[in-house]
Amino acid sequence: MKAALDIAERWGWIRATAELRTLVERLLAMLWRMTHPRHR
Repeated sequence: MKAALDIAERWGWIRATAELRTLVERLLAMLWRMTHPRHR
């Protein structure tokens, strides 16, 4: 996902701001936690 964001920015399709990158990081963290639950 981060690679796709980098490519889209380099090709001039989007402008990836720090806010957008932070949002992507949060989304990836949520997806990771959903697919890798903690075992108690």
